[in-house]
Amino acid sequence: MDRLRRTPTLTDDEKVGLTVEVRIGVQHVAREITFETTLSTEELVEAVKAARAGEVLELTDDRGGRIIVPSASIGYVMTGAERKTGVGFGAH
Repeated sequence: MDRLRRTPTLTDDEKVGLTVEVRIGVQHVAREITFETTLSTEELVEAVKAARAGEVLELTDDRGGRIIVPSASIGYVMTGAERKTGVGFGAH
């Protein structure tokens, strides 16, 4: 019996305004790299898998900045749940 939790696949229209918090642990570095991105959780997983075969993990944060980590130095990558971003006063 498959007891894995499955997440629903979102359409491109549903992805607009969603962010995911990402934490990357780097070997021999005390602090995590923490940022938010508009990539989906599935896209993040694929980028990490691809980085294992390459030299670097390269991601883009929600403000357009680039995060580049040498693949050999990655200790772990954690993702939060996808959440909707708000716009305007009182947005949380």
